[in-house]
Amino acid sequence: MRYGALMRRSPALIAVVLAAAIGLAGCGGSSSGSKAGGKPSANATAPANIPAATAAVKALYDKFFGASVAQAKSMLQDGDTLSAAFKFADRLKGNNIEHANVHSVTFTSPTTASVVFDLVAKTPGAKKYGPPLLRNNKGGAILVNGQWLVTKQTFCTLVGYGSDKPIQGCS
Repeated sequence: MRYGALMRRSPALIAVVLAAAIGLAGCGGSSSGSKAGGKPSANATAPANIPAATAAVKALYDKFFGASVAQAKSMLQDGDTLSAAFKFADRLKGNNIEHANVHSVTFTSPTTASVVFDLVAKTPGAKKYGPPLLRNNKGGAILVNGQWLVTKQTFCTLVGYGSDKPIQGCS
């Protein structure tokens, strides 16, 4: 079953996904040309320092879910143009998603990556994360001005699970 169909059938799951989409957080970036701390890449479809870029993308996704809207916008490609999508998602916020468990980062160019991740929540008062709420999501990252950002498409896909109508800024 597609996530979109699942989301329309489960209001609770809609709230989970949308809260994840706005509980976004971010981290600092990584420069694609740095060779310190990793081996240079001879691959034209990957950043020069694959280990550092992979770590930066994983850290971005790990922190992206759970931050304030202002932080999230700074970690999101074209984040300043997605106010309507953030407002839509904020209306349905109410879960504890604050983490993405990244399974893989595959570079498709020196400045873009495909990311496979689970969305994970923490039960109030718990010290550990629970089981993944949404497994094997496909997302992306893009390097802009030396900083890795979650792609607009990733955010819009998550927000779109909770709506049957196009979200302003995402269409």
